[in-house]
Amino acid sequence: MSNTQPALRVGVCDDDPAFRGLVRRVLEDHVDLVGVVATGDDAVDLVTETKPDVLLLDVLLSGESGIEVIPRLLRAGPTTMLAALSGLDAERWEQEVLVAGAFVYYEKTTILELPDLLPTDVALFRRALAGEDVLAPSALRRRRVERDAPLTGPDAPD
Repeated sequence: MSNTQPALRVGVCDDDPAFRGLVRRVLEDHVDLVGVVATGDDAVDLVTETKPDVLLLDVLLSGESGIEVIPRLLRAGPTTMLAALSGLDAERWEQEVLVAGAFVYYEKTTILELPDLLPTDVALFRRALAGEDVLAPSALRRRRVERDAPLTGPDAPD
C-alpha cells in the first residue's frame, strides 16, 4: 500500500469464528481493521460507531440474513461500501445482494485476493457516490461472455 494513501478502514461481519480469524490474518497487514463482529446488530453498531470505508458482510448469518441487514447498514453508514462475502453460489445470490444495496459480491474463495481487490473496488465505490456509473471489476470476473455469440434483441446491430 502506498505511503501517501491512508489504510482502508475495514469492518467484518461473519458468524463463523474460524473464518473471522482467517479474514483478520489476511487483512491485518493491509488495512486498518476497525472491528470484526458476528451479528447483524453488531455490524450496524460497528458501522455507526467507526464509519469504515468497507464492511465485509456474510450473506447468511446465524439466525438472520445479511441481505436483511443491508438496509440498516445503508442508513448507519451511507458512505461505507458494503461488500457481500459468501460461500454461496454467486449465480444465485449475487444479484440479490446487489439489488439490496451491496456494492460488490465476493466469494469466500477469493479471501486471499481481498488485499488487492478492496482498494480498487473502494475507489470505484467512491466514484459511484460522486455520481458516476461504475461496476466493480471483481464482479466482471464472473460474467461469462461468448466472444463469437451473435447479438440478439433490441440492441443488436442490423
